[in-house]
Parts: sequence; structure tokens; C-alpha cells
Amino acid sequence: MTVRRRTLEAAAAQERVIAALTTSHPHVADRLLRCMAARTTRRNGGGYPWTCRGAGCTWCGKTRARRWWVGLRRWATSEGTPASLAVLPWPHRPGELRAAVQRLRRALRDVRDRTARRRPSWCGVAMAGLATGDGVAVVLISHPDVARPEAAAALRKRWPGVEIVEVGALEPS
Repeated sequence: MTVRRRTLEAAAAQERVIAALTTSHPHVADRLLRCMAARTTRRNGGGYPWTCRGAGCTWCGKTRARRWWVGLRRWATSEGTPASLAVLPWPHRPGELRAAVQRLRRALRDVRDRTARRRPSWCGVAMAGLATGDGVAVVLISHPDVARPEAAAALRKRWPGVEIVEVGALEPS
């Protein structure tokens, strides 16, 4: 596939996003439109285009998510503390992503707090992650005084389909 064709396909996807946001969030749609215009009219030697740095942008969103992920991974593995990566399936309905993320955060916090009541070593467990629109959450778990199999067992009680691996083994796409 040529670069021009990829750009045209990305522009078509961006136009669909802009059309969906035009009535509800016109200022966001305008930023995305300006970013798309800067990207599609760029020619060789034209320098770097203006960017919106928006999460919903076809071009800027990937870079932003990758940078967030690198920061989260750096945080989870800082000071040599043990960390794991959990891939959680979490179904949600389209248009309710924010509410689904809030429920997921609450559920993760509940699992940690309930386990910490029985096992004081869980008081130092911290979690952070990214959620995708296709029903998968990628959660980094920093667990300095807890073994990975114990962390996996606690999460599997709530989410039987969870996969827990070494940090760095997977990255969100």
C-alpha cells in the first residue's frame, strides 16, 4: 500500500469521526478538521504540520496512546518493583465507553481493597492502564510484596478470562 493511499484511507476515517462530532462537540470537530487538512495538504519539504494532539485523531491519537503507554510502563517498573500486565475482557455498549471505564476502575479498586483487608501485603498494589473501544483493557499492576500468581488468582475471581504476563510482553495496538 502506498503512503498516499494510507493517507487517503486515514482521511476517510477522520471524516467519519468529524461528522459524528460536528453536532455534539463542534470545537473538537474543528480541531480534527484542521489537523486533517494540515496532514493531507503536506508536501515534500513542507516541514512538520500543525497537530491537534487529540485522542480521537487518526494521526495524533496513536502517538498519544503510545506515549501514555510508555509513561505508564515506566511508572509501573520504576525502582525495580515487580510488575505484571493484565489483559482484561470487559464488554460495554457503544457510546458508553466513559461509564464502562468508570465501572472497570471501581471494580479493580474493589478487588485490590478487598484483598488488602485479608492480606496486608496488598496495600502496596497499584494499577494503571488503557482501555480500548473493542472491549479490552490493558492494565499494568505494580505489586512490590505480592507474587504474580497471587495477583493473577485475585483478578481471576472477578474476570475469569484475564491474561497476566510479564510487562513488555504485550503492548496495546
